[in-house]
Amino acid sequence: MATRSGEWDWDWEKLFGLIPHDAGGFSVARTYEGIVGTNWGYSNLVWQLIWRCQTAQRVHSFLWLAYRDGLLTNGERAGRGITDDACCNCCGELLEAILHVLHDCVYAKNVWNSLLTTKGEGGAIHMGMSANANWEAPEEGWMKLNTDVAVDRSKWNAVFQAEARGILTASMEPGATPPPRMGEERVKEEALQLIGMFQLLPRLVVFDLDYTLWPFYCLRRSKRETPSLYPHAKGILYALKDKRINLAIASRSPTADTANTFLDKLSIKSMFVTKEIFFSCKNKTDHFRRIQSRTGIPFNSMLFFDDEDWNIEAASKMGVTSIYVDNGVNLRALRRGLTQFTENQNASDKNQRK
Repeated sequence: MATRSGEWDWDWEKLFGLIPHDAGGFSVARTYEGIVGTNWGYSNLVWQLIWRCQTAQRVHSFLWLAYRDGLLTNGERAGRGITDDACCNCCGELLEAILHVLHDCVYAKNVWNSLLTTKGEGGAIHMGMSANANWEAPEEGWMKLNTDVAVDRSKWNAVFQAEARGILTASMEPGATPPPRMGEERVKEEALQLIGMFQLLPRLVVFDLDYTLWPFYCLRRSKRETPSLYPHAKGILYALKDKRINLAIASRSPTADTANTFLDKLSIKSMFVTKEIFFSCKNKTDHFRRIQSRTGIPFNSMLFFDDEDWNIEAASKMGVTSIYVDNGVNLRALRRGLTQFTENQNASDKNQRK
């Protein structure tokens, strides 16, 4: 607004258009509205939701910055040249963007899960909505279809609307019960049969804990609670032990004492040759280095199950056969893991012969 000599250099034509000329006089709000457009003002629903909600001013400011994509995340800082590291400091995700901070990061999900629903009971968290369908994986040989459903509880009739196959109806008499879950012994028998189909077996199978062996985050549980495993988990563990395959744990849980208490309560703690349970901001490379050091088993002789993509990717780069699970470890995941392990071993043998 001023020249180098110190004289004022007003652009009166531009400024004149911003100054109100009616009896209402000048105000910052009216001038701002004139700059950004007349459609912005109080008619904007998002503006009203943010700035008129009853909360602290700093919360207003944070919500507004998030809405306007103005939070200084590591991704934004890297884009401005402030830092060379765009990763999330909590989970190690390669790009810390606003959506990651508020929703996709595992620690943000912990907050949403605690406020809205429980993932372990089949809930699903989406931005702006919560659903709890009590979903669980079907038994081996069965298939499930995602549907919309309406239920008449008085007659126990249900109508399922399938996404692509029209309408499927089903009914159940009052007092009838669904088929029982597959018991531990049956799971163990089927797991043993499955393992017997493969000649090349891993020397060590490594499991994550949260949402892999059990359907919850240790971080949100008290040691006084009684934990539970996924339906197929214990039977699979017993089958692997019967085949003299070593077991280990690699968990990034920050509450190792709670995790160990739960393993004791579930009577499976002694099944693992090593338990690497400690928090890491990145992935589980340090966990696997410790496991390899303690057991002497090479990475390419290990099979790993986890529910987080970045852990799968990091372990795979180390030579570990790594399998992603989205609803806990089960017989299908075990089959997939043993198949992938065999393929990796065969590919390694071919490369060595070359």
